[in-house]
Amino acid sequence: MSFKLLLMEMASVVFAVLLALGLNAWRENHKNEQLAEQAYENILTELRQNAVELDSGILDFEIRLTVLKTIEDSLERGHEVQKFYFGYSQPVLNKTAWSTANLTQAIVYMDPEVVMDISQLYIVQDVFNEFGFGYFSKMTDPYMQMDENVLARTRSNLMQIGIAEQLGRSLLSAYQEFFELYGLSIELEQSSP
Repeated sequence: MSFKLLLMEMASVVFAVLLALGLNAWRENHKNEQLAEQAYENILTELRQNAVELDSGILDFEIRLTVLKTIEDSLERGHEVQKFYFGYSQPVLNKTAWSTANLTQAIVYMDPEVVMDISQLYIVQDVFNEFGFGYFSKMTDPYMQMDENVLARTRSNLMQIGIAEQLGRSLLSAYQEFFELYGLSIELEQSSP
């Protein structure tokens, strides 16, 4: 076998190996891009669902604040108020799609700026969830007992639900800003500004 023929055969083997490696890298890259795209779509769906849930929760906060304010006014005037149920309802905001994207490392293949913006949304969402569930877990009896502390408890609940409403409004605003920034739509209709 001649040296020239040997060189040509080696070159063709090297070319075949490089081509196979290139195709494999292209396939892997394509698979990762699809994973990232699916993860991004799942995150957007989750954020939309969270925004709708939060919008509804803010409406519930408004109703509860109105009821508690009426009771506070009655108590301040010295009127008797019957035992009442003030309750508390915390909107359940999910982060499953975000956690999955992190676990599968799909975020590595997403636009870093988008990942940063999404991450900030989920941080604010975590603050809202932790506040609400912390308040909810401390409630011992959702029925307001008529005793000497009823006015103080009413004011405390007014403050807690007021904070939850403001946190919720801030988060809802952050959701809306994110969707507007990326030219995406979100339909909310319940809570007033």
